[in-house]
Amino acid sequence: MTEREKMLAGLHYDPSEHTLATLRTAASDLIEQYNRTSRHQSNDRKQLLQQLHYWW
Repeated sequence: MTEREKMLAGLHYDPSEHTLATLRTAASDLIEQYNRTSRHQSNDRKQLLQQLHYWW
């Protein structure tokens, strides 16, 4: 079982594991991009949220 699978199952996991660290960085980048959009950029925001959902 991977650390990500353990995390999603609610089990103890190693949060410093490389794959999880990579996912956190990607998610953080997407959140920063989302926060730079205005409320009028609904299509851009929707696309960013869909990408964020994909990672998890």
